Amino acid sequence: MMLGKLRRRMVCVLMAVFLVLIVAVMMCMVAISVQQMVTQQQELLRRVAQQSMIRRQDTDDSAEYTDGISFFSVRFDPSGSVTSVYRYAFDISERAATRAAEKALRRRGTSGVLSDQQLRYLIRTDKKNCTRVTFISTAQDEAQQRRQFFAALVLIPLLMVLLLVFVAIPLSRWLTKPVQNAWDAQRVFIADASHELKTPLTVILANLSIMLKHKQRTIESCEGWIESTQEEAQQMRRLVEEMLMLARAEDEQSAASFAEVSISDLLEHTLMIIEPVAFDKGVTLETGIEENVMAVCSETHIRQLMMILLDNAIKYAGDEKKVTVSLAKKQDRCELRVHNTGAPIPTAALPHIFDRFYRADASRSSSGFGLGLAIARQIAQMHRGEIRVTSNANEGTAFTVRIPLKQHRMASRQCRRP
Repeated sequence: MMLGKLRRRMVCVLMAVFLVLIVAVMMCMVAISVQQMVTQQQELLRRVAQQSMIRRQDTDDSAEYTDGISFFSVRFDPSGSVTSVYRYAFDISERAATRAAEKALRRRGTSGVLSDQQLRYLIRTDKKNCTRVTFISTAQDEAQQRRQFFAALVLIPLLMVLLLVFVAIPLSRWLTKPVQNAWDAQRVFIADASHELKTPLTVILANLSIMLKHKQRTIESCEGWIESTQEEAQQMRRLVEEMLMLARAEDEQSAASFAEVSISDLLEHTLMIIEPVAFDKGVTLETGIEENVMAVCSETHIRQLMMILLDNAIKYAGDEKKVTVSLAKKQDRCELRVHNTGAPIPTAALPHIFDRFYRADASRSSSGFGLGLAIARQIAQMHRGEIRVTSNANEGTAFTVRIPLKQHRMASRQCRRP
């Protein structure tokens, strides 16, 4: 509903912008065309006036002089009296021609237009101080101007609007696709989070309902229901904490504090923290850590990423119970690889393994909410890096993280903040 309104508004805005641009371009073209037409008329009138002044009254060779252009001219002597009216292929009476010439003489300047009569004139004075006013018609050119103006303001914009309808609709869909994806992801996230919260809430409410029905019982006799309620409440707290952790990872992408950190030391320290967990589950940790691997990063977030990958590897180590951790410098990036020998992730699940709330199969959904790897991917992206997974029955499962040794200048400047 909301995206539909957004698309409709975008289509209207796009059509309005394109329409204004088209009209502006067409008006510029019409203005240029009109200016060219005026220049051509003025040049034509100048040539006609010049040739008509040297023509001989007793010859009929005006067509040769004027290239067959229809015109008329009126000649005045120094006293202002009309001495001759000459017309070539122009249907106008001598009286009307004289009035037009007198009207032109009353105006300022030696050239101009009589708009009401659709005439363009040019005034010239010869050596005998006689004045000749020459006219040509602008009717045909003005009709052409009207056709161009009509095409520029009506026909072409109308055709372009019809064309834009077919272009703007798919364009609006393409432009709103990221919004659609974000909207869909938000709905899925809310639905998944609601589903994860529903089960513990149902258990808690059921336990409380049972205890309310047996008010006469002691707290000791209700210990099983109380412990169950506590476990479900703790599970809800873990879910909320992971959701907040994921939200912070997304929000802090541009505000994270970056500094130069020894990834080698950070990994060794993280392994020391996770080693008791591995020992408790009988998992062997093998390491291959290159010394002095330095990178500009957010130490807090990278430690969190390491903990997520190590915890997952230990949790799903399988019967061989072996986890291998390696760190090495590869060109301008550092590469962290965490490998275990557990059951492989199904091939169909690999493209979705980093999605929120996604769990590959029942064996991998005994605990947790499927947010850890989503957080790990967000942290890798925050550092302009990448995280990948490979999994098969022969080689086991390996998560590989690659992050640049140096971040963007902006991130580097952020790390210098006190």
